[in-house]
Amino acid sequence: MTIKGSNLGTKKGKVALGTVKAKIKTWAPELIFVEFKKVPTVPGPYDSFVTPSKAPAIRTEAAYQVKAPEVLTVSPEWGYAG
Repeated sequence: MTIKGSNLGTKKGKVALGTVKAKIKTWAPELIFVEFKKVPTVPGPYDSFVTPSKAPAIRTEAAYQVKAPEVLTVSPEWGYAG
């Protein structure tokens, strides 16, 4: 995931979606790259939290949406009994 901002600092801080923490790949004053090994499993909106080093957390409400699984197609559309 890529997060763009300003004045985020040069030292790595923390990033989370809801309560799920991210692994920081790159942290720069205006750009953060993170990786999630997992994401929240319950469908719905999740707040993001960016916490620069030695600074209060920056909360963005409903920044990320987890969608429920859905079936788009089934193939083949027919088959033989048995």
